[in-house]
Amino acid sequence: MPRRYVCVVVFSFVMGLVAVFGYLFASPSPREPVRVVFENAGGRVAFDHKRHIVDYKADCAACHHTGSATKCGECHGVVFDEAFRKNHQATIGSVSDCLTCHHMGYQRTVQAHAVHLPETQLSCRSCHHRDKSIEPRPANCANCHTEQAEGNRPALKDAGHRRCERCHQKLAEPRTFGCRACHNVNDNRERWKKNDAVDLTAFSARCTDCHTSKEIKELIPGRMDAFHGSCLPCHEKLGKGPHTKDQCKQCHTN
Repeated sequence: MPRRYVCVVVFSFVMGLVAVFGYLFASPSPREPVRVVFENAGGRVAFDHKRHIVDYKADCAACHHTGSATKCGECHGVVFDEAFRKNHQATIGSVSDCLTCHHMGYQRTVQAHAVHLPETQLSCRSCHHRDKSIEPRPANCANCHTEQAEGNRPALKDAGHRRCERCHQKLAEPRTFGCRACHNVNDNRERWKKNDAVDLTAFSARCTDCHTSKEIKELIPGRMDAFHGSCLPCHEKLGKGPHTKDQCKQCHTN
């Protein structure tokens, strides 16, 4: 081999060893990100995570209020609208995060004959619609309706709601409307702590069952409002960093 190539070969070999050594014995990545870049219409925001946590001693829960390191965008959509409500399940990290919003669930209800028959004068077949004999042993809904839909036969929950709602909608008394008229509610967060099953289906976890539309916008703000609502009050309290309308460019860059 010509001598002029020896230096090149040796240098390449040494650099290869350095690369392999660096790959095998690299320092572990920090658990917390050093900086996070947020893309938005107002201009990029480079959030110095390390400075806030290490230098400013900020409490993690001040931003990650679910108790885990869930990304803000997993719960706070750009806009809290119908599209977000349909698609957000795919981004949520765990059931414990789901319970931050879907914290209430409904218990099963047993509607006694004594509640309905004297007051409404209902026919038995209004509910037991396939049982022609009725007595002496009325058919139980679960005899035909299972937990899951089968062909044209709706699931037990759907069948019960359809049958009850049709009748309730005909009544004018306000007390007959709403889920709580039939169901007691339970705290899913407490059930989760005890390893009890929680129900996070769309029916049993609708925000509007307990909260008005106005309250929901405050409880689950869009991404921009969530960031501003978390950052600005802290800056205002400390009197440091951008927190007035003329200081936006201290965070937002082009």
